[in-house]
Amino acid sequence: MAARPQRHRLLSRTVLGEVHVQANPFVRFDVDLETLTDAMWEFVIDPRPSRNERPVVKALDDIHPESVEVLEAMLLDGTEEREDVAAYVATVFAGRSG
Repeated sequence: MAARPQRHRLLSRTVLGEVHVQANPFVRFDVDLETLTDAMWEFVIDPRPSRNERPVVKALDDIHPESVEVLEAMLLDGTEEREDVAAYVATVFAGRSG
């Protein structure tokens, strides 16, 4: 009998919480848009290299790695408004709510 695949607890559960994002018909994530926006904004305004160790980076790497690249671009572009991050989060995550 084959061993069952091991399940890994997603660290993203602390960051993600309320709006559904459909990955496929069998998997659904809940996203708390405000908490995610706050965490992403904190990444964008953090000047220290240790920002890459933030839980939001791990969470996004798990579910939407392209968002980490967008955060890095926002950082390099000098994004100065939280609303810019909020608009991105709403477009990517709320638009897929199920």
